[in-house]
Amino acid sequence: MVSWDHIFASLNQYFSSLRQELHSDQHGARLTSTRGITEQELAGLLAVCRLVGRVADRSAEARCALAESQTWLPTIVLFGLAGCGVPVELKAEILSALGSLALSPELAASLWQTLELSQVRGDSPFLVIPYPYICFNKPSPRCFRSVNAALS
Repeated sequence: MVSWDHIFASLNQYFSSLRQELHSDQHGARLTSTRGITEQELAGLLAVCRLVGRVADRSAEARCALAESQTWLPTIVLFGLAGCGVPVELKAEILSALGSLALSPELAASLWQTLELSQVRGDSPFLVIPYPYICFNKPSPRCFRSVNAALS
Protein backbone atom coordinates (compact mmCIF):
# COMPACT_ATOMS: atom_id res chain seq x y z
CA MET A 1 0.00 0.00 0.00
CA VAL A 2 1.29 3.43 -0.91
CA SER A 3 0.66 6.28 1.51
CA TRP A 4 0.96 10.05 1.21
CA ASP A 5 3.94 9.75 3.57
CA HIS A 6 5.66 7.41 1.11
CA ILE A 7 4.76 9.55 -1.90
CA PHE A 8 6.12 12.78 -0.44
CA ALA A 9 9.16 11.09 1.11
CA SER A 10 10.01 9.73 -2.36
CA LEU A 11 9.48 13.12 -4.02
CA ASN A 12 11.69 14.70 -1.37
CA GLN A 13 14.42 12.11 -2.01
CA TYR A 14 14.38 12.90 -5.74
CA PHE A 15 14.49 16.62 -5.00
CA SER A 16 17.41 16.23 -2.57
CA SER A 17 19.34 14.05 -5.00
CA LEU A 18 18.75 16.29 -8.01
CA ARG A 19 19.52 19.41 -5.98
CA GLN A 20 22.87 17.88 -4.95
CA GLU A 21 23.64 17.12 -8.58
CA LEU A 22 22.71 20.67 -9.61
CA HIS A 23 24.84 22.13 -6.81
CA SER A 24 27.85 20.00 -7.75
CA ASP A 25 27.45 20.84 -11.46
CA GLN A 26 27.41 24.57 -10.71
CA HIS A 27 30.72 24.26 -8.89
CA GLY A 28 32.43 22.36 -11.69
CA ALA A 29 32.69 19.02 -9.94
CA ARG A 30 30.44 16.07 -10.56
CA LEU A 31 29.35 13.67 -7.85
CA THR A 32 30.32 10.07 -8.56
CA SER A 33 26.73 8.98 -7.86
CA THR A 34 25.22 11.32 -10.46
CA ARG A 35 22.37 9.66 -12.33
CA GLY A 36 19.33 10.76 -14.23
CA ILE A 37 15.74 9.71 -13.83
CA THR A 38 15.02 6.42 -15.57
CA GLU A 39 11.96 5.99 -17.80
CA GLN A 40 10.31 3.84 -15.13
CA GLU A 41 11.00 6.43 -12.43
CA LEU A 42 9.70 9.18 -14.71
CA ALA A 43 6.46 7.27 -15.27
CA GLY A 44 6.05 6.93 -11.50
CA LEU A 45 6.79 10.60 -10.85
CA LEU A 46 4.33 11.66 -13.55
CA ALA A 47 1.64 9.42 -12.02
CA VAL A 48 2.29 10.85 -8.55
CA CYS A 49 2.01 14.43 -9.81
CA ARG A 50 -1.23 13.57 -11.62
CA LEU A 51 -2.58 11.96 -8.44
CA VAL A 52 -1.76 15.03 -6.35
CA GLY A 53 -3.42 17.23 -8.96
CA ARG A 54 -6.56 15.11 -9.20
CA VAL A 55 -7.01 14.89 -5.45
CA ALA A 56 -6.51 18.65 -5.13
CA ASP A 57 -8.94 19.29 -8.01
CA ARG A 58 -11.71 17.25 -6.47
CA SER A 59 -11.58 18.17 -2.79
CA ALA A 60 -11.02 21.60 -1.26
CA GLU A 61 -10.46 19.95 2.11
CA ALA A 62 -7.81 17.59 0.72
CA ARG A 63 -6.25 20.45 -1.25
CA CYS A 64 -5.79 22.50 1.92
CA ALA A 65 -4.53 19.51 3.90
CA LEU A 66 -1.95 18.72 1.22
CA ALA A 67 -0.80 22.28 0.65
CA GLU A 68 -0.52 23.17 4.32
CA SER A 69 1.19 19.98 5.48
CA GLN A 70 4.27 20.80 7.51
CA THR A 71 5.32 17.15 7.34
CA TRP A 72 5.28 16.73 3.57
CA LEU A 73 5.95 20.33 2.43
CA PRO A 74 4.53 19.53 -1.01
CA THR A 75 4.76 23.02 -2.48
CA ILE A 76 8.41 23.38 -1.52
CA VAL A 77 9.29 19.93 -2.85
CA LEU A 78 7.31 20.38 -6.08
CA PHE A 79 8.72 23.84 -6.79
CA GLY A 80 12.17 22.49 -5.94
CA LEU A 81 11.80 19.63 -8.41
CA ALA A 82 10.56 22.03 -11.08
CA GLY A 83 13.78 23.99 -10.65
CA CYS A 84 15.96 20.91 -11.17
CA GLY A 85 17.02 19.29 -14.41
CA VAL A 86 13.94 17.14 -14.90
CA PRO A 87 12.23 16.31 -18.20
CA VAL A 88 9.80 18.90 -19.55
CA GLU A 89 6.82 16.57 -19.23
CA LEU A 90 7.55 16.20 -15.51
CA LYS A 91 7.83 19.98 -15.12
CA ALA A 92 4.43 20.29 -16.80
CA GLU A 93 2.83 17.77 -14.43
CA ILE A 94 4.48 19.43 -11.42
CA LEU A 95 3.11 22.82 -12.45
CA SER A 96 -0.29 21.30 -13.13
CA ALA A 97 -0.33 19.79 -9.62
CA LEU A 98 0.70 23.14 -8.17
CA GLY A 99 -2.06 24.80 -10.18
CA SER A 100 -4.55 22.39 -8.66
CA LEU A 101 -3.26 23.24 -5.18
CA ALA A 102 -3.70 26.93 -6.04
CA LEU A 103 -7.42 26.56 -6.79
CA SER A 104 -8.24 27.81 -3.31
CA PRO A 105 -7.76 31.59 -3.18
CA GLU A 106 -6.27 31.39 0.32
CA LEU A 107 -3.58 29.01 -1.02
CA ALA A 108 -2.87 30.83 -4.30
CA ALA A 109 -1.06 33.75 -2.64
CA SER A 110 1.10 31.41 -0.58
CA LEU A 111 1.95 29.35 -3.65
CA TRP A 112 2.81 32.51 -5.54
CA GLN A 113 5.19 33.56 -2.78
CA THR A 114 6.81 30.13 -2.91
CA LEU A 115 7.11 30.47 -6.71
CA GLU A 116 9.00 33.72 -6.29
CA LEU A 117 11.34 32.19 -3.71
CA SER A 118 11.85 28.95 -5.65
CA GLN A 119 13.84 30.41 -8.55
CA VAL A 120 11.62 28.54 -10.99
CA ARG A 121 10.59 31.89 -12.45
CA GLY A 122 13.89 32.83 -14.02
CA ASP A 123 17.01 32.04 -12.04
CA SER A 124 17.06 28.31 -12.68
CA PRO A 125 19.43 27.07 -15.37
CA PHE A 126 16.76 24.51 -16.29
CA LEU A 127 13.94 26.99 -16.78
CA VAL A 128 11.83 26.12 -19.79
CA ILE A 129 8.85 28.40 -19.17
CA PRO A 130 8.43 31.17 -21.75
CA TYR A 131 8.02 34.49 -19.94
CA PRO A 132 4.80 35.57 -21.73
CA TYR A 133 3.01 32.69 -20.01
CA ILE A 134 3.83 33.77 -16.49
CA CYS A 135 1.42 36.17 -14.82
CA PHE A 136 3.90 38.02 -12.62
CA ASN A 137 1.47 40.43 -10.98
CA LYS A 138 -1.59 38.26 -10.39
CA PRO A 139 -1.17 35.10 -8.34
CA SER A 140 -4.04 32.87 -9.39
CA PRO A 141 -4.69 29.30 -10.47
CA ARG A 142 -5.01 30.56 -14.06
CA CYS A 143 -1.35 31.64 -14.01
CA PHE A 144 -0.21 28.16 -13.03
CA ARG A 145 -2.50 26.62 -15.65
CA SER A 146 -1.11 28.99 -18.31
CA VAL A 147 2.43 27.90 -17.49
CA ASN A 148 1.41 24.26 -17.72
CA ALA A 149 -0.28 24.87 -21.08
CA ALA A 150 2.91 26.47 -22.36
CA LEU A 151 4.89 23.39 -21.42
CA SER A 152 2.45 20.84 -22.83
